[in-house]
Amino acid sequence: MARQGARLRQYTFFARLPRGVTNVDLVKLLVQRFTKSEFSGVQDFSAGRFEVVFKTKDADDRFLADPAVELRGEQVRFEYRGSRVKIVRVFNYPLEEQDVDLRRVLGGYGSVHAMQRETIAGFTDFLSGTMRVRMDMVRPVPNPVKILDRYVAHFEYEGVVHQCVRCGGTGHYAAACATPKCSCCEQFGHESCEPPCPQCQGNHARYECHVRSFAAAVAGRAATSVAETLCRTRRSAPTPKCERRGRNQSAEGDDDTIVILSPLEDENSSSGIETTRKKDLEVDHEFLLKGMKHEVEMQRREHAIETRWLALEESRLEWDKQRTLLEQQARYEERRRQLEREEEERRARAEERRTYAAEQQGRP
Repeated sequence: MARQGARLRQYTFFARLPRGVTNVDLVKLLVQRFTKSEFSGVQDFSAGRFEVVFKTKDADDRFLADPAVELRGEQVRFEYRGSRVKIVRVFNYPLEEQDVDLRRVLGGYGSVHAMQRETIAGFTDFLSGTMRVRMDMVRPVPNPVKILDRYVAHFEYEGVVHQCVRCGGTGHYAAACATPKCSCCEQFGHESCEPPCPQCQGNHARYECHVRSFAAAVAGRAATSVAETLCRTRRSAPTPKCERRGRNQSAEGDDDTIVILSPLEDENSSSGIETTRKKDLEVDHEFLLKGMKHEVEMQRREHAIETRWLALEESRLEWDKQRTLLEQQARYEERRRQLEREEEERRARAEERRTYAAEQQGRP
């Protein structure tokens, strides 16, 4: 930021360098990071005061990101003489939403100084839905930005780069967007692919998936497990054993007789499989309940964290407001004391003039 009282000058940096450093030393250091065509020059104001002036905004931004140089074994940071404060106009942000959510989003791109809602011309009591934000922008705010996972807000400021709201690319708008969209994974950049469903890992597109939550996904896996268990029990179920006894083996007649044998070990195997099936169903049901409880617990924790964060943000805003009021009161008090001192000095000078005039009149 520029020093208080100094004139704002874009692309200009100021610093006090160690004793004995010349502009030649500084130029030799700068040409290692920038080309000769990127900065205008280096000016020496004596007493170790130097200014570096760049020509392009790209060089200005790069030096602003790392303004430190090392000269004569000392680390010196240059001070920016310009201003990074921008006025950002926000569109499509609902009137009923709180400013703290927008402040939180913009806080990731710099320091927000003030926020004000615009009114309709001629009707100062009616809001237009557009918000004016004054912020110290460290890095560019993308346009548009999704806020609260519900609203797509648009931003307008000097140097803004517009993005397509359809594919997220730059250089065009959604009305003229020709970027292909995959019919399977719903991603932009290609027309078709064969990835698994990210929700249930099935062989279909995500928009065709019927699984809408973690509990539904767990229920799907439980149903698959049950189906596999039933299929396994059908394959392993015992079948009756048949034997053909001959004439000499038959107990009652001369004709061959078909005898159905049901060994005891086959009955025991069937009951064991039924027990295993019940245990598998119980395990799947327990897993489903645990998944649902975990999802509910995670939602409760997220809600508690969000509530806590909103409370902290409101406390911070209240603290900023109180600090601003205290600073204003301090300035008012200082101004009042200054006016009292000036009034006392004025009265003292008037008293001196009256005394001097009386002395002059008393002389012969």
